[in-house]
Amino acid sequence: MHPTLEGIEVTVCTKCKRKQFPARKVCQACGSREFILERAYLGTVIARTTVEAPPSGFSKHRLVYVKIGDVYVIASTNGDLPVGSKVKLFTSTERPVIRAVAVDD
Repeated sequence: MHPTLEGIEVTVCTKCKRKQFPARKVCQACGSREFILERAYLGTVIARTTVEAPPSGFSKHRLVYVKIGDVYVIASTNGDLPVGSKVKLFTSTERPVIRAVAVDD
């Protein structure tokens, strides 16, 4: 298992407050180049799927589409997370992987 960090890093435009992931150099809403960094942790599953026929060398796995405020991400998960589940996100420090883990309400 790779070392992980809680949450994902998003950029927040200081002019219009739009949050973006992955990080951008120009705000897609207003064109500003002024940002602050923020970590987003908790989201809600809005869709899910299972990769039944992965590429050679990979195993079958589950993916969830998670809404975190204005930001949407695809994350892998080991659990069966139904739509509407509250999740906490984790990122690998060594690979570009986001994991979603169920949280209690």
